[in-house]
Amino acid sequence: MGTTASNTPELRELRLFVAVAEEGSFTRAAARCFVTQQAMSKTIAALERRVGCELVERRPRGCGLTEAGEQLLTGAYRVLQTVDELTDPGTRNTTLEPRHVLRVGVHDEGLAELTPYVLRAFAQRLPEVAINYRTVPYDELENALNVGSVDVLVCGRAAHRGDGEFVGLFGDPAVVLVSAASDLAEAPTLRAEDIIEQPFVSNEVGLDDTFYGAYTLDGLRGDRAPQLKTGVVRTSGDVTAEIAHHRAVLACGSATTRFAPHPDVVAVPLTDVPAYEVGLATRRRGGLAAEFVECAVKVASRTRDVVPRATPPG
Repeated sequence: MGTTASNTPELRELRLFVAVAEEGSFTRAAARCFVTQQAMSKTIAALERRVGCELVERRPRGCGLTEAGEQLLTGAYRVLQTVDELTDPGTRNTTLEPRHVLRVGVHDEGLAELTPYVLRAFAQRLPEVAINYRTVPYDELENALNVGSVDVLVCGRAAHRGDGEFVGLFGDPAVVLVSAASDLAEAPTLRAEDIIEQPFVSNEVGLDDTFYGAYTLDGLRGDRAPQLKTGVVRTSGDVTAEIAHHRAVLACGSATTRFAPHPDVVAVPLTDVPAYEVGLATRRRGGLAAEFVECAVKVASRTRDVVPRATPPG
């Protein structure tokens, strides 16, 4: 990316770009910045033309940054912080040190209702650190930490792959998502045996069998292979859409029903399936990632009633 007058980003473009990066959605970013979604899209497209490369990867649900976008985001934080410090004496830092960035990837519903508490506590603890908080779709989970696209991955234990460590924060009670048209939707509770023979939503993207097996209850079905209904499933919203369309089922944590509801999908508690452990995965010890994990552990320990029906991991 060059630095001539014609391709130097404008401050407004940078501010809107940062909003898109942090929200992971053009719609949410537009609402946050009080502009229309069309204006937001045009501004980002103009910025991409200005710098000569794609910065934002558009997806069916939400968006993420390309490698060039990640690089620009770091620079954008520095530029905007410096401008804010120069124009607002109340925020001035006499050393004008560059702002650090912690990249947090989120699988499904992340830390659920605990999320804002953790983000607020971390911001108070390290106000000079900016958080790039983005959704990581299923097919990127295995490599998100390994290739360094995120520093911390908010996920279930089943999604943790590769090197590094996983710190559990709470257990999300297991439910099974079923079509509202299914007879199963009328049951107050179900057991694993009640749904083993049902068709389960699967993913044609090619996810790790160990990861996806946690949601098709492979550990509880013995020698019986799951019957699968295959579709493109990259987010929890895709999961509920597939269940509604194909009348298939899938076991998952209860947070999905609160953060990705679907009018034609019902969640029924599973009485004999262990809670899905949710926490933070990191590749490297120390640094900002370790600070974030430590902060999250402290918040989780003193706000145990924030996440509905969550229980400590066993």
